[in-house]
Amino acid sequence: MVGAVVCAETMNKQPVFRDAAILKKLKKDGNPLVKEKAAGLVSGTQAVPNSKKTIRTFELSLPFKNDKIDLGVDADPQLDEIAQMLKSNPQLTARIECHTDKTNKSNASYSPRLTERRAQTVLKYLAKTGGIETNRMTAVGAGFASPKAPNDPDSGNPENRRIEVHIQEDP
Repeated sequence: MVGAVVCAETMNKQPVFRDAAILKKLKKDGNPLVKEKAAGLVSGTQAVPNSKKTIRTFELSLPFKNDKIDLGVDADPQLDEIAQMLKSNPQLTARIECHTDKTNKSNASYSPRLTERRAQTVLKYLAKTGGIETNRMTAVGAGFASPKAPNDPDSGNPENRRIEVHIQEDP
């Protein structure tokens, strides 16, 4: 049992290790804690571990409306700073991770898809407005799998609703 919880925690922290077959087994595990951990995860999309070194992380609080992906007019000014940093340093890349909070109404399979679409919105903004090549950026939807702070079952936690942009370079 401890091994299954550790496996689920590792998969939570490292999306690259989210193997579909392992997730399927974890979701059928008899331990409710393991099932709960596995329920918040979706299969990873990368085939190999990320070998890039993060040199700076931006944490953005973008004003997405409930269940929407539009940035609106209040886009974070840090997006322009990120674009400028990437434009000035062509060897750098960006990993855009979108996170949300969890409430009683949250859906374990829907939240990662919504956050993936929001991360894609940021990627498209940086490409269109900042002139950054899309092949230098990766968009990841983490759903509510990586909270920074405890969530309230009824109202979630605004601190967990965030986008992290990890500026990276090859080691």
